[in-house]
Amino acid sequence: MIAPEEIEDYTPIERSFEERKLMQEVLDAFVRTQSYLSPYYTRWLRYYQMYRSISPERQRIWRANIFVPIPFAEVQSGLADMMEYWFGKRPMAPLTPREGSDYDAARAMEMYLEWERDASSLWFAMYEALLEMLIYGTGWQKVTWDWRENRNNVEAVSVWQIFPDCAADSVDDARWIIERRLRPVNWVRRLARIGVYAITDDELDNLGKDGIPFTEVGDQIVGLTGISTDIWRGTVEVIEAWLAEPPVVVTILNRRKVVRAHRNHFPHGRKPYVRWVDHHVKGEMFGIGELEVIEKLVHEINDIRNQRLDAVTLLLNNVLIANRMAGIDPDDLVMRPGNVIWANDVNAVKPLVQQAPIPIGIQEENISRFDIQQATGNWGYNQGQTPLRREAATTVLALQRAASKRYGLKLRMAEETAFRNQVQMRIVNAQHFLPAERWIRVTGEPPRLIRRDDIQGNFDYIVSVNPPEPKDVKRAQLAQILPILLQHPLLNQREFLDWLLDLYGLQRDKAKLLLDEDEALRQANLMAAARGGLRAMPQAQSPDLGAPSASPEEVPESLEDLAETPLPQQVLSVLRKEAGLE
Repeated sequence: MIAPEEIEDYTPIERSFEERKLMQEVLDAFVRTQSYLSPYYTRWLRYYQMYRSISPERQRIWRANIFVPIPFAEVQSGLADMMEYWFGKRPMAPLTPREGSDYDAARAMEMYLEWERDASSLWFAMYEALLEMLIYGTGWQKVTWDWRENRNNVEAVSVWQIFPDCAADSVDDARWIIERRLRPVNWVRRLARIGVYAITDDELDNLGKDGIPFTEVGDQIVGLTGISTDIWRGTVEVIEAWLAEPPVVVTILNRRKVVRAHRNHFPHGRKPYVRWVDHHVKGEMFGIGELEVIEKLVHEINDIRNQRLDAVTLLLNNVLIANRMAGIDPDDLVMRPGNVIWANDVNAVKPLVQQAPIPIGIQEENISRFDIQQATGNWGYNQGQTPLRREAATTVLALQRAASKRYGLKLRMAEETAFRNQVQMRIVNAQHFLPAERWIRVTGEPPRLIRRDDIQGNFDYIVSVNPPEPKDVKRAQLAQILPILLQHPLLNQREFLDWLLDLYGLQRDKAKLLLDEDEALRQANLMAAARGGLRAMPQAQSPDLGAPSASPEEVPESLEDLAETPLPQQVLSVLRKEAGLE
């Protein structure tokens, strides 16, 4: 592979030759990967149709064509739980410092990552990647730096747009990761004018007029849809390849023009992609999704349901056997209320099907539903569904524990294969690209000035999977330990109140409910003076924020001292009432 900086020393003719050679190497890798993924596309299209409840057309128009949306329910149930796991807690990415001197830096970085969570489209990027992970088995994200906003930018990349080295089973081991997008001409023109792409307006206009070239392998996505290639005129195909050796990024337009070729500028030196895997397969880049293991069972349920409806249709509008010699008009044989069939013989017309539908189909459908829940570990109790039969409380708890273990394994896989890498990339990018100073504001916190030097340090994101519990369950658990917590001398009152506000859904009002340090110290001094039997001086007459007669040992010097003081009786009374102790 030719290093990009070597091309700069070439003459224009030599540079053109080397760029073509570089482009050909990238396109060969792209075509080989596209050909390898062809059977995956066939399966993914089936899974997508299952998720959208798209059923094949019936040969006979009178046949029922119902698709029970079980795949949609399975995917959305798992997606809701996983989104709640990451976005239902703060901080989203707790960091552990490697050394004691990095503690403050770790806390500052946690706050910065929380600000990125609130200020960026991270929620939607997580939603899209996890959705495709559950449907197809693998989801992808790209972590870059937004120079306009001066923060990390995490975006989801569809499995239909990514072409990794399929000989590897991880992003770090892959020789290349290629991303293919169809972009409007003006989008490419904007990047060319700010110096990202090296292409003139005339060259770009010619590429837009020519449309997208198609190789012998063909564009798998457009080929599956059956859309004519003329619809893509005015659109430019952008192939962006991140290579491992040497670590370079190459961008090719319409498989004809190299517009960017330089070294990987990210300080972590890795390819900026994150792979989310539902169920890992050793030696393969793509995993197993939720729909792959239940595909046949879903079709079985659909067949049973449609067969029952067809049987009812035949019962209501039966096939009739009529005597040719009975003088019956065929139009009179159509079933409708009040219809009279005139015949010379009352026995000349008989129904072909004379028995009601067999109810055994309902039992078969329930068996198939049980098989699906057993395969996915997503029982009806977890989805909030009413059980088909009453179970003992111990049985329900056993099912929930089993489902929690399966769910915890899925979360652990996602944490290990994706979220940890995403957090590490965002940390390194922020430590290098963040401006010297900038203001940030996290939900529920006052604005804060953060400096790049404040987040320098060595810390890790330690994976610790605890499936989320409903907040009403946590509140019930709190009622049992609240008396011990409130009287414990080592309880950090402010952190406890912060957690308590989040538990009761008041996180956004934390800035209003909790006092800042100066106001907290002022009120603590007044409380200390009140305990001493003295009346606090007005604020205007006590610039030292304390009563003049209060003894020094009664006045806290910092919030750490304040955290060890007991809560006021009014606050204790409110907490006990909320916990049901009063």
